[in-house]
Amino acid sequence: MNIIKKDVITSTNDYIKDNYETLENYTVVTANYQTKGKGRISRTWESKPCENIIFSMLINDFKNRTDLNLLSLVASVSVHKLLRKYLKNIFIKWPNDILVDNKKICGILLEGKSNKKSSMIVIGIGINVNQITFSNEIDSLTTSLKKELNLHFDIDNLVLELRNQLINDIEEFLNNNNSFIDYIRDNLFGRNQLISYTKDNKEYEGIILDINNDGKLIIKKEEEILYINSGEIKIKR
Repeated sequence: MNIIKKDVITSTNDYIKDNYETLENYTVVTANYQTKGKGRISRTWESKPCENIIFSMLINDFKNRTDLNLLSLVASVSVHKLLRKYLKNIFIKWPNDILVDNKKICGILLEGKSNKKSSMIVIGIGINVNQITFSNEIDSLTTSLKKELNLHFDIDNLVLELRNQLINDIEEFLNNNNSFIDYIRDNLFGRNQLISYTKDNKEYEGIILDINNDGKLIIKKEEEILYINSGEIKIKR
């Protein structure tokens, strides 16, 4: 279970995708800075040098599990378990963001790659740790450990904690333990609240009821019950 630390890199996810055939399962790649950090839906991930966790983990042994899309939810549980040691009012915003109250502190991006011989998934995680100022577009919607607690954190120690928590939770998932679903239910942002969201470039309102055992978000829109797959909607804060 290697940890490869880079100073500057285009993307830790891309490094793993380019080199996964020579890396062992659960290899972690971190960096002080990414020049092309990625978020979900082709967004960029903003992070100042040496101030945050930039982290990717390789998964290339899936045992007999086939519903690997759920790994994003498993990863969100792992991050939540790590951050709740330090923060209160922390929630999982389906499918894979972590919020403090209603401000984003972490984003997660899963990517996959395969060839005739092998396949892999890389879990990319960005956690705001010691950065306290962000660009004007996101500053009011974003927070960090230091911004919340006015304390400086050792990033290397947090990376080790995160790696160990992820491996534990992923191993449980690959051995058919689905307790992460109940954990998300207990910590789901916006549950039983009226929220607005977009789908197919149209805006709607609905009430988040739950997630089901397949990881789909259950929303009540007027008298209709919707089961939403990851990536279909964006819940607005």
